[in-house]
Amino acid sequence: MSRGKPKHYLFSALALLLVFVGWQLFRGGKQDFANELDRFKYGSLGAELVAGIPYPIFRALPQVFPDLLERHASLGPGADQSGGAAYEAFGLAAEADHPLPIGFSIKRLGVERVTINCALCHTTTYRLTPDEAPRHAHGGPGHTVNVQGLLRFLFAAAHDPRFTASGMLPIIERQSTLDWSERAIYAALWIPLTRLALRIAGDQLAWTEEKPAWGPGRDDAFKLPKFLLTQAPWDDTVGNTDFPALWRRGERTG
Repeated sequence: MSRGKPKHYLFSALALLLVFVGWQLFRGGKQDFANELDRFKYGSLGAELVAGIPYPIFRALPQVFPDLLERHASLGPGADQSGGAAYEAFGLAAEADHPLPIGFSIKRLGVERVTINCALCHTTTYRLTPDEAPRHAHGGPGHTVNVQGLLRFLFAAAHDPRFTASGMLPIIERQSTLDWSERAIYAALWIPLTRLALRIAGDQLAWTEEKPAWGPGRDDAFKLPKFLLTQAPWDDTVGNTDFPALWRRGERTG
């Protein structure tokens, strides 16, 4: 009987480890919004499991990779590269009282994860005078949004040797408080998994580099679902299109 105890303890330890990892991966949360407009701007579409980036990692990326940010975004002299402000360089609409621009959802699934929603590409930013604060037309075409630049930045970061626990954690811990267990799980799990997921996504979208650049306010709305969802054969067609407005769609029927 005594010889079986070490195995019993080992199995118990492994079971506890699996429970802990599962809790880290899948413990959930909910989002509460004051109104439907806020839900449109920041609500989750349910993609956290397959496409969610842990918020502390997403927030730290511009400061870990400022050179890649400058390469793929349009940063003016003295631009703020901290937190969510840096992501505005991709032409995204932003509000001062939110940590990330409009179109980014933060929802807990294991940890707080960042995903995008429809408002990212369907919010118009405009000014009535050159010196006034930007205004937003919600549901309008995101004519300044550089989606391809944002994706290129994320994919380039994932292939950079600085995307490691030693490279990322010092920046993450400047912005987020982590206890010893959270620090360990980020080093062993979240940072490597995020890097791997971004590399896989970059491989899936590698075809975009062989086509005309999307440019601000556009993406290839036909090839994205055709190649990613239906797995249709590669072809030479180009489907770059402007982001449309979401209002008064009935007038376009026919």
